[in-house]
Amino acid sequence: MFIIVNAMKNIVRNKGRNLIIAVILLGIISSTMVAFSLNATTKGIIENYRNRFGTEVTIERNMKKVQDLINSGQSHIKFEDITPRQYMKFGESEYIQSSLFTSTMSGISSLKAIDEDLANDDNSLEVYIDDDGKVVSPSFKLIGNSDLEALEDFKDEKRKIIVGNIYKDKNECVISQDLAKLNGVNVGDTIEIKYPGYLDKDPIKLIVSGIYLDITEEYNDNIFKNPLVNRRNEILCHFDLVNENAMFLDVQARYFLKSPDMLDDFSKDLTKMGLPDIYEATTDSSTYKKIVEPVESLSSITVIFICVVLILGTIILMLLNNMSIRERKYEIGVLRAIGMKKMKIAFGLLSESLVITVLCLAVGLMVGQLVATPISHIVLEKQIAVYDEQVNQEDYWGNSESQNSENIELLKELDVVIEKETLIKVSVVAMILALSSSVIGIVYMTRFEPVKILSERG
Repeated sequence: MFIIVNAMKNIVRNKGRNLIIAVILLGIISSTMVAFSLNATTKGIIENYRNRFGTEVTIERNMKKVQDLINSGQSHIKFEDITPRQYMKFGESEYIQSSLFTSTMSGISSLKAIDEDLANDDNSLEVYIDDDGKVVSPSFKLIGNSDLEALEDFKDEKRKIIVGNIYKDKNECVISQDLAKLNGVNVGDTIEIKYPGYLDKDPIKLIVSGIYLDITEEYNDNIFKNPLVNRRNEILCHFDLVNENAMFLDVQARYFLKSPDMLDDFSKDLTKMGLPDIYEATTDSSTYKKIVEPVESLSSITVIFICVVLILGTIILMLLNNMSIRERKYEIGVLRAIGMKKMKIAFGLLSESLVITVLCLAVGLMVGQLVATPISHIVLEKQIAVYDEQVNQEDYWGNSESQNSENIELLKELDVVIEKETLIKVSVVAMILALSSSVIGIVYMTRFEPVKILSERG
């Protein structure tokens, strides 16, 4: 007990020297707290984006292979397309966790379409002759989705059901508010759609289950204006309905792997299922790179920062503690001369160091929590600026990588979360720092005999 009480008194007696040690230790603990917090947060973000962009797979043409065929004089070859049946078969692969399919067909209806007058201009995409000999053009798109998760516009709140509900049964659909108003259609009404080129067949009958507000761009910046490409004329329904009724389908597929590491295995599986050689399975690596690279840079910086702070901090504390113990050489000699054992003296000196460390740890953790988020924003902004400067550099043809990724939502700030694991890590580091910086000086001083220490004092 005497040793602990004496250690407390020594802290107060040598307050000037101990204050310097405390300030340095406080800076090290606060910096380490910020670095560990940033590192943990960035790892979570990287893992999240790796799963998002590393798991979703799309199948597209390998333009290098296409160009090689053309360069080799085989431009006359008709490139084989993937059939809708193949797209759906690919979704049955053992490596796929889930699939989203979207099918589109053009339609002709007795409903009046938005901008219908444009269909009679030279802008018409295609024309057909009906039973009465009249020239008609498709003005509607019947879009079928295999899963409601495929409705990105509803997720982004660019479309929202305002009357009724989203379709559930195969014979139900939803239409835009503009189209419903133009034709006086209400929820529960039945609308009819005919497939172009097969106008003599019975129409597809759909019950309107809901009406949605649509704030998307009508033509998506398309210069070509036609009711068929006007998004207000889109009729949304179940994928199976379009798949069963359309003679020719435009299918888009999104696949989600069970693990990002399965891409190569999935590619081999696709080849066995008949995927044409010029196609390949890819992940959205450019988006992943654009979003995550600044965060990965930030993560690397925090690791380097932690190492530098701990190495320099340990060296500085070791020097200060050694100087402090050397100044107390006579005090140690007196304690040894009156019969106090080396272990008790060492315990007293360590107690002083640990008390200072615990006090600095309590303050440092609070300071670290306060400054972690502002510092992360500053560092992240600099990393994004550096990365933007790189990707915006034009290539030989005047193109830049950013031109292909204008709609990517970049990470602009980090919400630093202080986890329990981070607090434990910082606490352990602080204790190791206190012990390692004190032990060498204590061992050095306690190995001398008290007679020699006192004689040097004399």
